[in-house]
Amino acid sequence: MVQRIFIPIQFKAVNFPLKIITPHIFSSYTFGFPLRIMMTKAFVIYSLYLGFFIPFNFLPDLAKDLKLEKTQGALLISIIGVSNTVARLLVGFITDRPWANSLVINNLALMIGGVTTFAVPFYNSFAILVIYSIVFGASIGLYIKFY
Repeated sequence: MVQRIFIPIQFKAVNFPLKIITPHIFSSYTFGFPLRIMMTKAFVIYSLYLGFFIPFNFLPDLAKDLKLEKTQGALLISIIGVSNTVARLLVGFITDRPWANSLVINNLALMIGGVTTFAVPFYNSFAILVIYSIVFGASIGLYIKFY
């Protein structure tokens, strides 16, 4: 009979189990890859960036769900790319000025991009999706420029 080992993960106020695994798998996890890396704040924050590419994948599907043409969904992705390029050029010009604070510009771009992406389920027309594509493209252009 295979013995199972229970591995708890502790966060500040929450105690919950990760999974139940067998001892031979546990030894490979322990020595092959340190699980405690996945519990650091840096790893959790970095994992949030996985949502960075979601609008690129699902914006055409949202356009299709709104009964828009397939070409309009593809146009939204193109608009993101054009606004991304224009924003990179403009922010390069702006940040050369002595009064510009790059950290503030970067943080504002991330917040604006995040808020507009958070509100995507409420967008119900092509015009609003075009505005979202422009804002999202510009915000990720600014973020990549400073990254």
